[in-house]
Amino acid sequence: MAPSRQAVSMAAAKIPDLGEALQEHFERTPVGMVLLGPDRRILAVNDALAALAGINASILPGSFLRRFLWSEAANDLEDRIFAVVEGEGRWIGEVDFRSSLGDSCPMILAIASMDGAHASDVRYVATVIELRQQRWIEAESFRRAQELAAFSAIAVATGSSYDSQEMLGAVSRQVVEGLGM
Repeated sequence: MAPSRQAVSMAAAKIPDLGEALQEHFERTPVGMVLLGPDRRILAVNDALAALAGINASILPGSFLRRFLWSEAANDLEDRIFAVVEGEGRWIGEVDFRSSLGDSCPMILAIASMDGAHASDVRYVATVIELRQQRWIEAESFRRAQELAAFSAIAVATGSSYDSQEMLGAVSRQVVEGLGM
């Protein structure tokens, strides 16, 4: 169950001086967002992130980002990510994101440091975008491309010979090899 907008607003209300426009963007954006303090602890998450994680947004402040990293070495992964952020000001990559149920899903994680954050406790902003649908689209596109290649080979095989037995053999091979039937 997704947390209420009020719960996210209350969690985000602890963050000073976000500004009205940024506060509204944080609450309404359809991608997961996490605001982190200088100690890399979560200050607030938005509704979209809470929905991805399957957890109430109000209980996440004080946690570390590694809570969501599906890895045997989540602490090390978090340290390596933030080492890049400290050096380059940002990091973007694909991670396996762990939900509250313990399952994982591929996500794009982008983290940027907020070096000049004026009078704000926010030191880092992380954006999380789910890739599950993208992966399905890629797999389906690959499968269909293989089918089209097999049908193309079948079309070539049917026109390559006047001998019906030879043609049938070539088509049969393409059906078995190309279409996996």
